[in-house]
Amino acid sequence: MLVATVLALSFVVSLSVSAQSEMSMGKSSMHRSVVSHVANELDRIADRDSGMGKELRGVAKEQNDSKETTAEAMDKVENRSGLKTFFLGTDYKNLGALRSAMVTTDNHINRLMKAKERAVNPATATDLDEQIVLLQAEKTSIETFVKENEDKFSLFGWFMKMTR
Repeated sequence: MLVATVLALSFVVSLSVSAQSEMSMGKSSMHRSVVSHVANELDRIADRDSGMGKELRGVAKEQNDSKETTAEAMDKVENRSGLKTFFLGTDYKNLGALRSAMVTTDNHINRLMKAKERAVNPATATDLDEQIVLLQAEKTSIETFVKENEDKFSLFGWFMKMTR
């Protein structure tokens, strides 16, 4: 009787996780798209303003380099089996990678804010402000994704957290 109840409960949780996964599908591809756009715009701004070109190109390259790692971590969390999540909990390793990506993005935002303060041309400052807003929105999106996936119910997740 207990086994049947656990199996029925795991099936229901599996369906729920599957439905949530379908709703969140595409977050990783959206991340790739947004970060690519920001990196391209920063390169364009760097070409226009040679005074801070090196700094902007550095931020653009670092963001572009980290987008695949972040998107892959999101994919792995999204595509984790419902049964595995139910019994063992969420994918804490990839959620940690996403938290690290948020910190990196926050550092890039700070670097862009400092560059904006040094901008002589008001158009450059406005363009940088737009890219800062996009990166902040992307950071918030990742943070929301992490929080949604952290709070998934699991049977032995508490144990998995203790063993880490």
